[in-house]
Amino acid sequence: MEMSDIIQSFIVSNFYLYTFNKGTVIYNEGAFGTLFFIVAEGNVKSVHQGECRFLKQFEHFGEACLFSNCKRDSTITAMTKVKLCVLDGLIFRECLHRIADEKYKERVDFLNSLSYFATLDNISKLILSDKMEYAMFLNGETIIQKNDIGTSMYVIKSGNVSCRINGVDIRKLSQMEYFGQNAVLFDVKRSLDVIAISDTVCYKITKNDLVEIFADEYKHKILQSMFKSIINSHNILKDIIIDSISDKIFN
Repeated sequence: MEMSDIIQSFIVSNFYLYTFNKGTVIYNEGAFGTLFFIVAEGNVKSVHQGECRFLKQFEHFGEACLFSNCKRDSTITAMTKVKLCVLDGLIFRECLHRIADEKYKERVDFLNSLSYFATLDNISKLILSDKMEYAMFLNGETIIQKNDIGTSMYVIKSGNVSCRINGVDIRKLSQMEYFGQNAVLFDVKRSLDVIAISDTVCYKITKNDLVEIFADEYKHKILQSMFKSIINSHNILKDIIIDSISDKIFN
């Protein structure tokens, strides 16, 4: 997840830099922890149940007990003179909340741009946004192959793809556009090849995700959402067909 400049600035402005001499114990296993650390200079040793590992510049430690409010699970010792960037645990949690809020906002914005999902209720969109995963493809990589059985649809976050039939390019898709939905919603085989024509990042939505959220009614729910989106995009239809009527069409 890429952090916005605002969140990065918030993190940087709340770090404090501390120096520890060689041999100093930063904290002991079993202690209660309230701080998160990043190694700015030097090296530290982490000992957990007799096993050692060494952390160098830009590596971090101390977050585990902040996630779960448990005791420290290792002992950290300075192996050289070290400088550590230290962040208070409360600020650390606030950073996580801000990053999560940004992630959900971006994903919900993508769902709102798609006719298949735009008119779903907000709770359904939040649950679906949590299940969406990144899928990364290199330039020239085949994402979808004709006649395959499809279990996922894709929304382009960045990059470009080419849709082809028998090697002939029939259209190109870019950011905020989607593909692969027919195989997921209508249980048909893939009808074309989709090739990345640049390094491309997509959000992937699987059939299993939709079934977990909507059970066996997932097709009904998605098609209803698409129907409502079409109505909302036409002023005349929007005035004529109200929600109660559109609901009856699908019930």
